[in-house]
Amino acid sequence: MRKRQRLDLDLGNVKDLAKITLNGKVVGVLWKPPYGVDVISVLKAGRNTLEIGAANEWTNRIAEDRQLPPGRFSTIPYLGKFMARCRYCRAAA
Repeated sequence: MRKRQRLDLDLGNVKDLAKITLNGKVVGVLWKPPYGVDVISVLKAGRNTLEIGAANEWTNRIAEDRQLPPGRFSTIPYLGKFMARCRYCRAAA
């Protein structure tokens, strides 16, 4: 029997980002179609552990912050970048 050269994991339609981890190794971070990645290099015989994380785009998170009470937000600007914080966290002093 010949060994497979590729084994594609196809996630179908993703909204908006997906991070694929197989057996503890990140095999792809996808943000545009096609939402698939070759997993043959980390696939092992027997049991495998697959994790798929999905995230929404930042504009939706920021729009939610605008609806929260003053002084509370889920994202905090930090040195020109955004740090994710728990929902309804208080502003850092």
